[in-house]
Amino acid sequence: MIPDEYFDECYDHVFNEVYKNDGIDHSAMIEKIEKYNTSIRNRKEDILNDINDSANLYVVARYGYCSVFATPSWRNASDLVIDVKYGSFGASTADYGSVLSDEQIKGVDAKFISPDKTINASTCMFPEQTWFIYDYMHMRSKPEDMFEKLLCYDGQATVDTFPEYPRFLKCIGDGIVVPNN
Repeated sequence: MIPDEYFDECYDHVFNEVYKNDGIDHSAMIEKIEKYNTSIRNRKEDILNDINDSANLYVVARYGYCSVFATPSWRNASDLVIDVKYGSFGASTADYGSVLSDEQIKGVDAKFISPDKTINASTCMFPEQTWFIYDYMHMRSKPEDMFEKLLCYDGQATVDTFPEYPRFLKCIGDGIVVPNN
């Protein structure tokens, strides 16, 4: 559960430093990691595009919190566990406690900028199928009504399909979300 850009460094650290002389055969784990790298990690975009082409794909990212505060990336916008940029497949975000600069949003259609100016959804892999829920931490229950509506919709819904569930939402209770205007 690490971002792709840190994978090689982490792999090296774990197997060439942490477990270097522990006397345990890690070949089965290494084989699984290599299989994941060749069959999934290196093809992630193609796999996601294939899913999108053959099924109704919806992405829901939660935000309003910093990342795990005991890590160097603690300032990343997150749901306390998953960083928004990863959970949304590419949203550009301001650091926790900050807003996107004028330069970062220059020329971007306002419909892609969150009301609090912390998220630019235009950089997502599937921007029209990605919802963001503010103040919705990782372990809260799912927004059942929203999920049911998406799952039961006949076709590919977008952030414009249901007026009650636009691109930017906010949590007002456990599992209750409303438009974030």
